Amino acid sequence: MNRTTKELRVVVVHREKKRRGKDGSTLEWCLPGGKKWRAYGLLKETKREVGGEIGQRVKAIYVIGSRRHPQFPRRIIHYTLCTLVTTAPLEEIRFWPGKNIREVRLVTPEDFCRLVKTDIFPPLAGILGLTPERISAIKAEIRAQSGK
Repeated sequence: MNRTTKELRVVVVHREKKRRGKDGSTLEWCLPGGKKWRAYGLLKETKREVGGEIGQRVKAIYVIGSRRHPQFPRRIIHYTLCTLVTTAPLEEIRFWPGKNIREVRLVTPEDFCRLVKTDIFPPLAGILGLTPERISAIKAEIRAQSGK
């Protein structure tokens, strides 16, 4: 990686419809993506799906890993590292939300952890510089602020 975690940003999407996990967790803010079509390879499909959801061209770099999501076990999630194909400075990047997307944001890894209420894939957390201890501290901070 040629960027420090201070420079990293994560694209997150705010879905129109919340989904409930088997443990009662809600999926509202999440990483962009979609269903894999058999005709496409995983990197090509990621580029198509993510680009369509955020209204920006992306380049899929590599697959970080795959798993059956612990709170949404019917889904196999393929986590893919992507970059935005743009020369614009971060503060000038604009998104055009796709179908079923309320909002798209470019956030820091810590804000990603604050927005996403479900489990964060450990290899992805590592790339973002989010240790298990830091994730726990952020989640505790959120609980304290909400009075829970």
